[in-house]
Amino acid sequence: MKQIIAILAAALISGTATFMLTRAESPPRKEQESSHAQDAKLVELRRENQALKARSNIPEVIEVEVPAESTAEPRPDAAHYLTQLQSLQATDGRTKRRAVHYFESLVDLSEKALPPIENFLAASQDLEFNLPPEPRPEPRNEDEARRRKWREGEAGRYFRPFPKPDNSFPPTLRLGLLETIAHIGGEHAETLLLKVLEKTLRGVEVAYLEIALQEIAPDQHLDRILAVTRSILANPPTVAEDASELDRRTKGYLYSILVKHNDRIFVDTAKGLLITEDGSLDGYALSYLRQVLGVDAMPILLAAYKDPRITNEFHKAALRDAALRFIGTSAEADAIFHESVKEGLAKVKKGDMFDFKRYEHIAQPLGALMRDVDEQPVHVITARRKLLGDVRKQSSDILLQFGFSAMDKRLGEEQKRRQSGDPK
Repeated sequence: MKQIIAILAAALISGTATFMLTRAESPPRKEQESSHAQDAKLVELRRENQALKARSNIPEVIEVEVPAESTAEPRPDAAHYLTQLQSLQATDGRTKRRAVHYFESLVDLSEKALPPIENFLAASQDLEFNLPPEPRPEPRNEDEARRRKWREGEAGRYFRPFPKPDNSFPPTLRLGLLETIAHIGGEHAETLLLKVLEKTLRGVEVAYLEIALQEIAPDQHLDRILAVTRSILANPPTVAEDASELDRRTKGYLYSILVKHNDRIFVDTAKGLLITEDGSLDGYALSYLRQVLGVDAMPILLAAYKDPRITNEFHKAALRDAALRFIGTSAEADAIFHESVKEGLAKVKKGDMFDFKRYEHIAQPLGALMRDVDEQPVHVITARRKLLGDVRKQSSDILLQFGFSAMDKRLGEEQKRRQSGDPK
């Protein structure tokens, strides 16, 4: 009996436990259905959200608040950059890069930079960024020394192009500041550039100012620029022997402005400056007269060529070069051509027949016959062939005759091409 009771009690306890466990693990049916519905709804909402994002293609932006720095250093002013510019050394390989940074920083400051720049320019201080040229070896003989002296002298400048402002990097601090002022622009900048123009005697500065003012106010100040240019050329400043190359070329910068704008007002003054009292020839003045006047310069060139003060052979060569550019178009130029040929042939005959350098005496006038031949009109080419024919009659030199034939063939081909209307 006790065993039966024990078995029944165990069964009851076991059944009760099973019922409780089953109830705890399995929630009511309605709760399960509700949970499934919520999960399905959440999945659907996520799917719709992703679809909306895909259609709009708008990335999700997360905004993060960053507290402002209260300890930021103030931006350097114009005085700081000017001080840095004055501390640069030409020997430092990074000088140009640093200079560009400081100049551009001044431009970024805009008109705030102009008063300090004006004060610096008024102090007439400057700093060159380029290293001085290395000394050249001494000439090996007297003839080489004489030629070098001529090339570096006033007359030798005729054969070199006029100097022009450097478009890549300003060679001095003042020139860099003039460019900076122009880049800043505005009425104050324009006034400041004009103020510098009225005071400077440096040709290179006038050249930079001409470019700057033309950019800020095209042609509005051109008359004043040209007037200042003529004034300095008429009374040029004294240039010291140890002056920089920029200042030694002051006249070249100024004459280049007159040529650029085809200024003829200075012609009479330049004619008086062409030959100095000691018989030196001003190469810059010669180049200006030739380029501005063209063939109309021939009376001036002929008078200078016959001037008894011109005794230096290199000075004569410069005048001949200017005149011979107009052979075939000017009777005066043709006369100088014939005179040059006559003198050259006489020197060729006197030279050693085995010394080919003797033909250098005839090279200048013969070379002029072929100069820019592909740009000359037919009547000029025809006239030059006639001049060449006159020369052929004056010499029996075999090598010269061979050269004459080759030249006449080239001129004939060009003449025929022009007459046929072939543009090539």
